[in-house]
Amino acid sequence: MRWLPALALVSACGRDAAPPPEPPPLTAPPRLAVVPPDAPPPAVDAGVIAVAAACPDPIAGLWVGRFFENDHWNEFRVELRRQGGQLTCAQETRWWDAPADAVRPPTCAGGGPAWGVTSLRCEAALTSIGLEVRTVTVLSEHHTCGGATGNYIDDWFRGPVDGNTWIAPNRFEQDGAWIEQPTTFRRLGCAP
Repeated sequence: MRWLPALALVSACGRDAAPPPEPPPLTAPPRLAVVPPDAPPPAVDAGVIAVAAACPDPIAGLWVGRFFENDHWNEFRVELRRQGGQLTCAQETRWWDAPADAVRPPTCAGGGPAWGVTSLRCEAALTSIGLEVRTVTVLSEHHTCGGATGNYIDDWFRGPVDGNTWIAPNRFEQDGAWIEQPTTFRRLGCAP
């Protein structure tokens, strides 16, 4: 799923198996702009996500969702391709510590975004719930400023797709309790 600060892990130890707390309120959604299906995928920048126009495949493409909690941002980038009748999946998660209004990461001392990057192999399938994407394995982790990484919990996104919007809570187990983080993905391009 994402890097969790050690303090959060230590404070969660010894917690009863009570139901998970209510999810935090959603932050303001990013503004959307529409781009043609043959345009290259644009970057997510300053709270604006440019979504693809109508795509020939209802699922394939580059999907990006963000989640914020406790001064920690996660940006999930899921690439889906269709090969024959099968979906193939690759995921990259970028994370950084910043307040809710800082939709961009801070800058490294030498320039460039200061974020952790986790590359994952995932599997994707269409189910009765909608699109389901699960982490299979972590391929690599690094921080652009040489900072700490690790403690990544596998993702399990599942939910309905409506055009270029995929509402997919991320369900994961933490300290013996199942937690669902509300995540809304937007398709940035018809092809990853």
